[in-house]
Amino acid sequence: MLSLFLTRFSSAIEAYKTGPYTFNIYDQVDSGNKSMIKQVYTKIAHVDIDAASQDKVKDISDLKDELDYKITTINDENKQYTIVRQTLTNIGKEGKRYDLCTVLVFAGAPDISFYSQVPNFGAYFYLGDFDSYVWVQQNHPSVTNGKLRGIGGDENVRFFTHSSSRDAFPLYWISESWTNNYLEPGQSVTISFMIHKNDYEPPLLNLEKDFIKDDYEPTEKIHIKGSFSYYYLNTYISANYNLVNKVSGMSVSNGVLKDFTTYFDKMADSFDIEIGPFAIGAYALIVYTRQGTNTLEQHIDITISPPNAKPKVTIFWPEYKYYIPETEITIQGYVLDPDARDKTIATAIYFNGKVIYSANVTNTDEIKTFKFTIPKDTPVGEYDIRFTANDGKLTTERKQTIIIRDNTVLSIDVEPKFEETYKKGDKLNFTAVVNDPDTDFESKFVIFVYYKDTLKPSLEKDNKDGMVRVPLQFSIPSDETEKVVTLKVKVTSTTEKAEK
Repeated sequence: MLSLFLTRFSSAIEAYKTGPYTFNIYDQVDSGNKSMIKQVYTKIAHVDIDAASQDKVKDISDLKDELDYKITTINDENKQYTIVRQTLTNIGKEGKRYDLCTVLVFAGAPDISFYSQVPNFGAYFYLGDFDSYVWVQQNHPSVTNGKLRGIGGDENVRFFTHSSSRDAFPLYWISESWTNNYLEPGQSVTISFMIHKNDYEPPLLNLEKDFIKDDYEPTEKIHIKGSFSYYYLNTYISANYNLVNKVSGMSVSNGVLKDFTTYFDKMADSFDIEIGPFAIGAYALIVYTRQGTNTLEQHIDITISPPNAKPKVTIFWPEYKYYIPETEITIQGYVLDPDARDKTIATAIYFNGKVIYSANVTNTDEIKTFKFTIPKDTPVGEYDIRFTANDGKLTTERKQTIIIRDNTVLSIDVEPKFEETYKKGDKLNFTAVVNDPDTDFESKFVIFVYYKDTLKPSLEKDNKDGMVRVPLQFSIPSDETEKVVTLKVKVTSTTEKAEK
């Protein structure tokens, strides 16, 4: 196999698996492929790691009796980027935390190599003897957001480290770590990162996928809603869509959702349109942003079905996004089947890939209520709630994403998510979500709002249930002169504090 890698030629960047636990990344140098990577380290940890606890880090190959590890590489047909996917599967007999750290030690000359942070996106780096690249680390549908990013300014490789530096020179290695991956026996997680050739910084895309269903009828329209933003001034950017028939491969509808040129008071914009209706068939909806030749895409599969083919499901999801373990969640909605011969419909709710609720409901048009409780030991992180309805023949599915917070420490979050751009005089209506589980000792907490480090009126609230939602409102001054300002929401209790 080695000779195949040595004789492989390409126009630019590619990655290939080289062994059970290894991969390599190649780029064109002097008309031939040359390895960019001197060594790849793949490490696992079961606990938080710092500089003093590096001895607790384990090599992936030492865990083969309890952890299955698979590598998949995806190379762009134009050789502009490569994606490395690492899948961890717990094949042991007990649930365990498997934090993953990947370190790339570069083959380029370190004394002429350097690193520079790309805000909200990843890392730009130049390798001596090679070229420039972007390691896409977050806010991209093809990658898994990393929690820790380390930069190696010397040969001493460290694992599960994080650097707050925006620049580094010289450059020996870069690491990315994905933490708090708790896997039950048989459970898997796939973690991906992308290396892009040369500059790559498309506009960020925030697509509200909860508005897009998996299936529609021929009379229904598809609702596309979201926002997009860019970091640089005086730049034309656009958000677009393309609906492609999956059988013919032809576009049946496409267009611009919103476009504008960034300037001092406007670095982001939103879109909210409906398209269709469309004929029966299987489609891929592609929503993407563009700046020059740089694009960022999200793909969603959609089926247009005959009117009476599937159960009709309309779910009214909870308005809240943040929860703690042992919280009861109530879902309401309509579940019915146009086929009157179907007297009952089987419903189920999946949480973290497992059925957490199931019931047969009558085929009527009355509103129905479904309840389930988040399991006690659920780790922090994002989770999909999947609701399914089956009439014995076909299944309709609806999905919502929630975030689980730690129920052992004081924390604060904000609902809904702040937009990135506002105008002078705009009013911000939001809710501070405070989680303070120690209701016996911490009976009260105080919420502070700071605008540019200036304290606004504070609020004191009783801590009765462990998680409290406090509505807040704030107005941006009409005479504001600064381009970028900071709004902080802080909470303090008797012994703890947190901020957002």
